[in-house]
Amino acid sequence: MRPTKILSVLAFFVAMLTGPWSGQLLGAAAVPYDRFYPLDAPLVTLANRAQIQNQLNTQGVIRLEGKDYRTGNTLTNITVSSNMRIYGLPGTICPPFTIAPGSTGIVISCVTADLVFPPSALITTGNVFRRTTFCSGTITNAAVQGNMFLDQ
Repeated sequence: MRPTKILSVLAFFVAMLTGPWSGQLLGAAAVPYDRFYPLDAPLVTLANRAQIQNQLNTQGVIRLEGKDYRTGNTLTNITVSSNMRIYGLPGTICPPFTIAPGSTGIVISCVTADLVFPPSALITTGNVFRRTTFCSGTITNAAVQGNMFLDQ
C-alpha cells in the first residue's frame, strides 16, 4: 500500500474514533470523562460558592467540586436559563435550581439539587438533566416538554 493511502485510511479511522460517532463505535464506556466534566470550564470551588450565580451568568458554564455547596452559603437558589451548563462530580450538592421558563439548551450533570419549574406558558424544552440523583422536581402550571432526564 502506498504511504498516501495508508495516511488516508489512518485519518479516516482517527476521525471515526474521535468524531461524533465515537460513542456509538466504542460504546458508552469509552466516551472521554471530560465530556461530562469539561476541564476547560471555570471551576467554582466550595470556598467561592457564593459566586455560583455570578459565574454562571458571566461564563455560561461552570464545574463544581464533589462537595455540599448548600452549607454556609448565602445563595439559596440558583437560576438557570438557556444554554447554561453546570457540571458536578459525585457528591456535588447544590441549593435548588430554578429553571427559567422557556429555557432551551441547559445541561445539568452529576449534581444533586431540587429542580423548580415555575409557572409559565413558555415551553421549557430541549434541556438535559443527567445524573441528577436524589432530586425532586416541582412543576406547577409550567409547560415542560421534550427534555431528557438521564441516569436518574
